[in-house]
Amino acid sequence: MAFIPCLAWVLVGYLSTYVVGAPNLSSFYPPLWEESPGQFSDYKVENGKYIIDPWVYNSRMGMYKILLSQTATYFAKFAPENEQNVLWGLPLQFGWQFRSGRSADPTRKTNCGYESEDHLCISADSWWTDINYFLCAIPFLSVVDAGIMGISPDEVTLLPPSKEQQRFCYNVSGCRSSHPQMMKQWNAFYQYLKSPSTDFDDILRYLWTAHTSSVEGSLGNFEDKLVYYSKPEADFGKSWCVFVNYLVASLYPPTLIRTYNFEKGLPSRVLLKTYIAPFIKDFNPIQNVLLLSLNGLRKLDESTGRSTDPTRKTNCGYESEDHLCISADSWWTDINYFLCAIPFLSAVDAGIMGISPDEVTLLPPPKDQQRFCYNVSGCRSSHPEMMKQWNAFYQYLKSPSTDFDDILRYLWTAHTSSVEGSLGNFEDKLVYYSKPEADFGKSWCVFVNYLVASLYPPTLIRTYNFEKGLPSRVLLKTYIAPFIKDFNPIQNVLLLSLNGLRKLDESTDSELLTLWETLMKTKTTRKLVLLLMETFFEIAS
Repeated sequence: MAFIPCLAWVLVGYLSTYVVGAPNLSSFYPPLWEESPGQFSDYKVENGKYIIDPWVYNSRMGMYKILLSQTATYFAKFAPENEQNVLWGLPLQFGWQFRSGRSADPTRKTNCGYESEDHLCISADSWWTDINYFLCAIPFLSVVDAGIMGISPDEVTLLPPSKEQQRFCYNVSGCRSSHPQMMKQWNAFYQYLKSPSTDFDDILRYLWTAHTSSVEGSLGNFEDKLVYYSKPEADFGKSWCVFVNYLVASLYPPTLIRTYNFEKGLPSRVLLKTYIAPFIKDFNPIQNVLLLSLNGLRKLDESTGRSTDPTRKTNCGYESEDHLCISADSWWTDINYFLCAIPFLSAVDAGIMGISPDEVTLLPPPKDQQRFCYNVSGCRSSHPEMMKQWNAFYQYLKSPSTDFDDILRYLWTAHTSSVEGSLGNFEDKLVYYSKPEADFGKSWCVFVNYLVASLYPPTLIRTYNFEKGLPSRVLLKTYIAPFIKDFNPIQNVLLLSLNGLRKLDESTDSELLTLWETLMKTKTTRKLVLLLMETFFEIAS
């Protein structure tokens, strides 16, 4: 099941596109945008150099304001008033950090960043704003270096924090020396912006490559700062970094309105040790659900390893190597492709996404390209039944009167079309796995048929709790359930049960499934099965 990460994407899509009426763009600006410096002359000058203090909120925000202003000309062809400038994500994220208290001193040893005290102070002990420093100073100094600001590289200097000055860089030459890869990637972004012909997708590729260099180049340097936070907040920080990698892979456009609306779903304050999503009382439902989804996505990303290259001929998917890569040799993620691409493109085709069907294209893998489809028209042609069933699901959702059981019927009919329409195409991939893992894959597919017959509702919390019982990693050839030592009892029992169900189903030539489908035709038996499942996992938890 991939409902938790998919839910995160649905929320992103919903939040990012929700705008009512003709917007007044100034209402989307980050806090104190108007009061922040907007040109170099607003900063003090010493010895012919502009002196900027990035440890004061409006001073650092002013760097972003100048950056957005000076790059506006490159985005004028995409929308008026600089709204489509993809650099808006940087100041809006920094503004959210300030507004939510994440730029304040987490140690509480100083008053830095606290309301009614020194609330504009940016703490060098804040993990959030230390990472942000390299998403502000580096883009800013790189744009100076690229010649876009109209001043020479030696005319601007940033002030150091009151402590740990060696962790940062403060001018073009110093940052070139200490962080050459970051400066190189941001410079490449600006050089592409300056080219006579630019494509919006290519702008995003250059932006996210540069953004990734800043994040990956700074994360390891500030890991020690996470100890100043509660476990929920530290976990959220890690989850946020994982999620950003998915934004990178999708070429998410961090424009003004889209980013502003997305940030409505982010936690409005630093998380306390007692906070458990989705039950944080004064967080709104979207904040609770998004927080739970991001943490679930991180755990899924860290745990299973089923998106990695099972042949081990490449580094695709392996930790400390190319861990975000999804292998086209993975049986699991090849099947999942048709539970992601088809629902997604069908939603576009159904008019739910607010864009036309020809406005989105998926990239092919480096091999076996002919096994997949990449856009609405291509998937309609190669997988008409899948597209038809998913479209029927969305059309029913859009109807004025819907019933939850009928929603589930349409969903599972569409889900079944994706699975049955792709299983035979990837059976050859199972040879890359141990026998226990290959058997588990087959058992999982059989079990899903029983979920389908039961009209199991794969809602957020229910699915999250159920997935706790799934194997936490790829099974080795020596694994025998229920005797896998470091699997918990529920994982061992569930694995044994699923394999047993598959063998029983095969021995009865699927007559057992037929009997189950007959039993599940009444709402009473379906409710009873659901209650038994939930009771089992509640006791297990």
